[in-house]
Parts: sequence; structure tokens; C-alpha cells
Amino acid sequence: MPPPKSRLEEHYKDFTVKHYKEILQEAKSRYRFAFFGDDGEDPHILWRHDLDVSAHRAVRVAEIERDCGVRATYFVRLHSEFYNLLEGAVYDRIRGITKMGHRLGLHFESEFYGGIDNGAELERLLLREKKLLEGWFGSQVGAFSWHNPEGGRLLGFDMDRVGEAGNSMINAYGKTTKRRYHYCSDSDGYWRHERLHDVITADPRHERLHVLTHPEWWQQRPMTPKGRIRRAVRGRARASMAAYLAMLQSANREDVG
Repeated sequence: MPPPKSRLEEHYKDFTVKHYKEILQEAKSRYRFAFFGDDGEDPHILWRHDLDVSAHRAVRVAEIERDCGVRATYFVRLHSEFYNLLEGAVYDRIRGITKMGHRLGLHFESEFYGGIDNGAELERLLLREKKLLEGWFGSQVGAFSWHNPEGGRLLGFDMDRVGEAGNSMINAYGKTTKRRYHYCSDSDGYWRHERLHDVITADPRHERLHVLTHPEWWQQRPMTPKGRIRRAVRGRARASMAAYLAMLQSANREDVG
């Protein structure tokens, strides 16, 4: 359940670059930042981004994390309506994220395939998409997360890992991860359950955290969730039009308006 409308502004005002930096510094002072599969018994965080909408904002978030001295895992979509991984500007940004020391994960969309209710078929598709990502970006993909798991009926698939040794991925929604880690998410652009800052600074603190953020939510100034999506969509539209006009100019063709 979303919070009452009177409290929504209170929830989305957190989502600024300034506050993100503050959260990272608090987290770094209390926890070790770990990748999936690099767990332990010490206080640590699995810091994850599901890249739903904007590769451009993902780069900015990755830069903030690099400057703070921490690393995260960026789960990318192969079938997004908002970005194309093989588009030059997007491809370069994802490669740039990996060069900063962050890792890639697969953000899997079963709805692209019309929904999946067979575990063997699901594993086959997951490993096929893993291979595609690794081939495109030259980076190992060691974990996956579900995109829109409720709509895709994926929450029932809670295996910890798919694939054989040497070619496997950890499930971010696996039963062991869910059992061992306290989870906090910014899905939908507001705090649906708990405020991340409060979770990180809780006393007594949680020893193991699994944090999910979406880069498109974190902007220079507070904006409504729909406003942030509108900003990303309009930015992409402007870039597409600029590419069209540049093509006309480079070919000495008329701009017929």
C-alpha cells in the first residue's frame, strides 16, 4: 500500500543527489559494500540498482558511488521501452559504469516472452540473456533480478541460483537472500515500506542489508515520481530528434518541417 497522499511529498523529497551522497556516507561508515556472492557474517550491504528507465541517470549515480569509494551492481534490461542497450550513447554509458568498478546484472522481463510458468524454460532464457549481455559488454554477469515480479508471476521462482558452476547467476530474489538480508527498496519513487536512511542508521542496526534503488529517481531537486519519468522520456525524445537533424545535416539534406 502506498502512503497516504498527504505523506507522499515527504517520501519523495528524499530523492536528491545531495541526500544520496549522505546515505552512502552513512552506509559506508557502518557497513562493507559487497557484491552478490561476496557475502559473509560481517555487517555488509548488497547495494543494487535496477536500471528501469535511464542509463544517463545511472552513470551519474555510478559516479557518485565511485567518488564515495563504494561499488554496486547495475541490473540492466534487454527489452526496455525507455532505452536500447545497443544504442551508441546507452552502450557507452553502461560500459563506463563497468569501468568505474561496478558490476552488471541481468534485470529479467518474463512478460517479453508472454509469461513463463516452467522452471526449465525460465533457466534457459535467463542463461541466454546472460550470454548476450556478457558478449556485448565483455563483463561477467553473476546475478539477476526480476522486473515487475508480481506482474510476471515470478516471485514463486525463489531458487538461489541458476546454471552450472562457471556459468551461473545468483537470484536477487532467492530464498536464502530473502531470509538472510533485511530488504529496503525505492520502487515507484517513494518509500513503500521503510525510509532507507532510517534503516541504515537504525539502532540496533541490521547486520546484513539488501538495498534496491532505481537511478532515475535520484535528481538534483525534489520531483514527483511521474515528473522524474517525464523528464527522462522528454530527454530521450530530444536526443532522438537531435540525431535525426544531425543525420540530415551530415547528408546535406533539407529539413522539411
